[in-house]
Amino acid sequence: MTLTAAGPWSGGRLWGAFLPSELGLWEAALVTICIETPLFWLAGYRRGRDALAFAAVNLMSNLLLNEFIRTLLPGLVWERFWEVAIPCELVVVALEFCLCRCMLPDARGGGRLLLVLFGTNLASFLFGLVYHG
Repeated sequence: MTLTAAGPWSGGRLWGAFLPSELGLWEAALVTICIETPLFWLAGYRRGRDALAFAAVNLMSNLLLNEFIRTLLPGLVWERFWEVAIPCELVVVALEFCLCRCMLPDARGGGRLLLVLFGTNLASFLFGLVYHG
């Protein structure tokens, strides 16, 4: 993920909660990379190329998620946020898992990688909730 933080802070519109006016798509992606990549490194993926591949995967998944939300879901209101945010985050974790398994030679064992990806995405999601709350 993904800086997909939420709340009724932007007029109750879901896309405004995910992408506040002070953050554009690229800024949200960079903040997410800055949160998740060090956590990925702390989880034991310490080779430079692994961190770069993870950052690239995060950049792509974050831009896709936020563009999807911004263009396809702009009319959703805050009351439906959790119905959209959780499934979208799970899709992001699944996408990142598939890409990381392909790009990281040491990440072939799936269970640990899935937990790490879930943890990094949860951390950036929670950061977004705090930051925008």
